[in-house]
Amino acid sequence: MSGASTPADAAAGLSLRPRRLGIDTHHEPVVVLRADSPVCRAEGFEAHARIEVLGAQRSIIATLNILTTGDLLAPDEAGLSESAWQRLAPAAGERLRLRNAPPSDSMGHVRAKIFGAALNENQFDAIISEIVAGRLSNVEIAAFLVACANGRLHAAEVIGLTRAMVHAGSRLDWPASARGGQALHRWPARQPHP
Repeated sequence: MSGASTPADAAAGLSLRPRRLGIDTHHEPVVVLRADSPVCRAEGFEAHARIEVLGAQRSIIATLNILTTGDLLAPDEAGLSESAWQRLAPAAGERLRLRNAPPSDSMGHVRAKIFGAALNENQFDAIISEIVAGRLSNVEIAAFLVACANGRLHAAEVIGLTRAMVHAGSRLDWPASARGGQALHRWPARQPHP
């Protein structure tokens, strides 16, 4: 071994101070770095890259924006959108590490669907799980929606997608005591107006 370190090795030892920017990105975690940030240079990050942000207790996948001018951030700071700040909830004095996000396990399924393949329930589970976990960008979610739109799902796929959504979602259940010991009643079907 030569003992030479790579830029990724150098970046692994670097950490950044989180800075709350107060930018509303509507649910999408965004991280802003200066173009001359040591981490940005060492990792070769580019604008709109998907990165993994690792805090002391939590990690997120975020979209990277690059600050090319101005002094909004110091070179050792990572600016966080409100969504990113809320999900990471960094403690005072905490440092963040950044690296390229691991590839999505489910985007291969989305690409297959785009090219006409039928998806099964396990594939829909993988896609929906990554959406719920915040691992897919808005663009990746849009690709999934387009792949499934306009009658492109067969009946078995609709069932698989529905089950995947049920598995990922919250369920409401009322205990018998809240129902007065009664079973839940179905509302009668709405009658059409004469």
